[in-house]
Amino acid sequence: MDEEASQVKQDWVSMEMIRREKEYCSWENVQIAIGTWNVNGRWITEDLDEWLRIGSSEPDLIVLGLQEMDLTTEAYLVDDKMREDHWCQMVEKALEKHTTDYIKVTSKQLIGMLLLVYIKEEHASSVREVSTASAGCGIMGRMGNKGGVAIRLQWRNTLLCFVNSHLAADQGQTERRNQNYDEICSSLRFSLFIFWMGDLNYRINLPEAKLRPLLDSGSYPSVLEFDQLAMEIKAGRVFEGFKEGEVEFCPTYKYDIGTNQFDTSEKRRLPAWCDRILWRTPLEGDEHRIKLSSYTSHMSFSMSDHKPVSATFSLQLRSVNEHQRSQVQASIVRQLDRMENERIPDAAVDKNAIDLGQVEYLTPMSQSLVIKNTGKVGD
Repeated sequence: MDEEASQVKQDWVSMEMIRREKEYCSWENVQIAIGTWNVNGRWITEDLDEWLRIGSSEPDLIVLGLQEMDLTTEAYLVDDKMREDHWCQMVEKALEKHTTDYIKVTSKQLIGMLLLVYIKEEHASSVREVSTASAGCGIMGRMGNKGGVAIRLQWRNTLLCFVNSHLAADQGQTERRNQNYDEICSSLRFSLFIFWMGDLNYRINLPEAKLRPLLDSGSYPSVLEFDQLAMEIKAGRVFEGFKEGEVEFCPTYKYDIGTNQFDTSEKRRLPAWCDRILWRTPLEGDEHRIKLSSYTSHMSFSMSDHKPVSATFSLQLRSVNEHQRSQVQASIVRQLDRMENERIPDAAVDKNAIDLGQVEYLTPMSQSLVIKNTGKVGD
């Protein structure tokens, strides 16, 4: 019972701290750019500026997720950073065109998956507690040809987590993709704000004869009704609580290399929005802190059979004044103490002593005594 009462008190103090956070918190709007691209094992040959700049803006934080960065057999056996280093060099070369300087926060690679985080130099000192993790769920359920990599960091007093994943391929593997998602979630530690990007590989449940004419006419809303990811989210089987922007761009897979032409090979794989970016704010009332500014693909890139995708967000960073926070917490604890004291039962009697006079054997005697509730607890 004492443990239950203690937990109730802690919960009440926590709720009051949230309710009064304006007294010790300040807020700063920052711009975050997220990019995802399945590069099909290709060495980058194109200028990345368009993908990284996201129009004319220069985001405060840039996060890039690559899949199939390395398709060689050696990638499963040897931890080789050569391709990662090459991609970092190309990203940094593109960032040099920006008017502000960026520095690399960290990166995480798992075979063909690579996650990169860059931040404007002016913000670097406000980032701490950076950690990385990975979860393989490919060959034999362990190898990292499928799975996810994550980077977790604290920017001022806001915890952020970025996940780059590559889920199971093929049209009929929806259940397996859902399973990959569950495996990644069970392996990685998430935090308040989650940005999830990657080649999620969900396809479209339409035959080619119906799908291609709808795409040719630009009827994306009609096609998206059969999008496997949207259907699985609606059914509550994956990405519970996540949001995605309106998909108003052409499917990002599968293209003939060097063109914007959907697959014309003998296999004629069906087009799909395999490459997606989602986000989640688990706490109710925090949804207003993040706003999607753009969500698009970049059709000018043609070295892969996938097109890169980007999303930009405006995020309210939370900064805490620890001195003011301590004062608010002390005030709340004092308030709780007063409430507890006021609820302690108390009573008074109208007499300090009872005088029955001369008492005789077997003679009943009586005297009245009035007890009054003087506390604030009701009857």
